[in-house]
Amino acid sequence: MFTQIFNYMYKKIFNLKLLGIILLFFFSLVAKANDTYYLSSEGYLINIDLNNFTEKGKVIAGSMPTSIASCGNHIYFTDFSTDKLYDYDITEKKINNIDLQSLNSSDNEIKIYKEEDKIHKTPLRKAFESIIKPKKVKKENVFNDVEEPLAISIHNKKLGLTSVACNDKYIFISNTLKGKVNIVDRKKLTIINSFDTGERPTGLSISPNGDYLAICSTALDKVFIVNATGNFSVKNEFETEEGPTDSIWLDNSNLAIINRGSSSLSLINTNTKIINSIAISSPVNAILKDKNNNLYALSGVDNKIFEIKAGNLTANLFLELKENMDFPSILFDFDQSDKMLIGSEKDKKLIILNLKDKTIEKRIKTNFSPKVFIKNEV
Repeated sequence: MFTQIFNYMYKKIFNLKLLGIILLFFFSLVAKANDTYYLSSEGYLINIDLNNFTEKGKVIAGSMPTSIASCGNHIYFTDFSTDKLYDYDITEKKINNIDLQSLNSSDNEIKIYKEEDKIHKTPLRKAFESIIKPKKVKKENVFNDVEEPLAISIHNKKLGLTSVACNDKYIFISNTLKGKVNIVDRKKLTIINSFDTGERPTGLSISPNGDYLAICSTALDKVFIVNATGNFSVKNEFETEEGPTDSIWLDNSNLAIINRGSSSLSLINTNTKIINSIAISSPVNAILKDKNNNLYALSGVDNKIFEIKAGNLTANLFLELKENMDFPSILFDFDQSDKMLIGSEKDKKLIILNLKDKTIEKRIKTNFSPKVFIKNEV
């Protein structure tokens, strides 16, 4: 009798413990899935909760933050005006210093362009050449719990840090005005080499398996696919339409490229080398994919959203937003629901869009101007 009672109680306790472990695991997954950050044009990195869209924390992110990437428990972001790269440790909630002052000599750089490649005098090129000194934003630290992070400037000013990407081993940073992509060892936090792209590299992105890096060259109208795991060899290069500025991997072989200079989108198969271009009626500001690899492109000029179905080489108008928006950016949360999060930099607000019925569910005012979003998926 005693043995039966003991076994019964043991099973009950064991089942409760098992249930507790399952619930803890479930809630940890939800918390991680909702761990979202954005850079604001005022110069802050802000953590928001996608469940109730409240701010969970913030740190100062420089004067003119431009790009952001997430790897493991770290978020990396760049500041265009000061030529700084920041490393934010999510677990420790600290900004770590990255010493990038001693660049490698040109003898060690990996040259990935050909001398005969033509450097185009496009409107994008003229815009870059007109940059003399980025305007610094003067701001006061109004938060008692926020301190100005320390960061090391890269060699000299006016490098034009416009894009950053990372995998398990390396951080890749585009020095647009110097024509370089620096390769940084994540553990040692030092530059181990650089890609010499000729001029104006940007739009860096890492394939889902972390093996390949895509580099857009707005000067050469090309996209380079390079090995990102150690030997840094060039796998392929592709000619695109005019002015490729951003890239996103659909899977480990297929790539979508925004050609802002020609208001078009290029779909590239890096294995078969097949390139298809899709004309879009207005310049695209941002593009991301849903869980079915359907693409949505957002125009920052007329606030239109275009839909590109998987396997369909046409861009159809999905929705025209009746919003006053300036340089909008988008974040998808398709793992949780069929919704789109759009940040309006000009109006300091977030827009939650339901993709099924094409309606705006909610408008949320923010304290800062959302510029670039990222979801940490550790």
